Amino acid sequence: KLDIREVRGYPATELSAYQLPKLTYLDLGMDCDPLVRNQLLAKCNKTLNKLIFYNTNDEQLLFTELPQLRHLVGNFNTFVGCQFLKKHAGQLVSLEICDWIQTGKTLIDFPQLNFFWYNGCHPGGNTKQDAKFKTPVLKDLLITGSGLKTSLTNLVQGYEATLEFIAVALPSRFVESCFSQDLPKVEYVLLPKDTSPAVIKKIRAKLPDTAEILTEKSSVQQALRDRAKRQSLYYTQEIADCLIYCMYGGNDTF
Repeated sequence: KLDIREVRGYPATELSAYQLPKLTYLDLGMDCDPLVRNQLLAKCNKTLNKLIFYNTNDEQLLFTELPQLRHLVGNFNTFVGCQFLKKHAGQLVSLEICDWIQTGKTLIDFPQLNFFWYNGCHPGGNTKQDAKFKTPVLKDLLITGSGLKTSLTNLVQGYEATLEFIAVALPSRFVESCFSQDLPKVEYVLLPKDTSPAVIKKIRAKLPDTAEILTEKSSVQQALRDRAKRQSLYYTQEIADCLIYCMYGGNDTF
């Protein structure tokens, strides 16, 4: 029996032989063997609060119950992965997806989701097959990748009345597609430095007068720093590093 609460990058195979009655945070990385992963999840299924994993092509996940799970990070672009996500969607408060989910016209309701990072979006794929997310209480939305084929609201819906903070790290020609509706509660919008004045003007028209649109690196870093303090449950140094890298290149941190 191991009295540990967090596992970050430790070889999972070394832990599968132990009881883990207090484990709340489990990072399985990219290549954890599904059998080992299932053994670990069975050991901490009553306590696990945050899970990071990327290999979801394993039917055993369909039978996995994690009632305390609140934070989820991974790649769910398989049928099994989508079903796992759908099963736990009602309890999640934060979610990071590293690719979109192509599972047909599935609507997944996230009634408690406050923080969503859509990481790695790209303009390819068939949008008609993408899952739709309903996020009625979303406050923070981060979007990073090489493009967005459709309007963001065709993929993520219902956040207009609650969103406070949005950061978009996409090539400039895709930025406008993230702002097709009014966002009356938004306080900060973080955009790439090369976003055109014409696009910024269109985005400004969707925002309250008090909202700030930031494109300069120092201002974006400060806004991230301030938001991380306010929403410390969701933001990590890795998230800030990745956003700055996606928007400006390099590996500067705040």
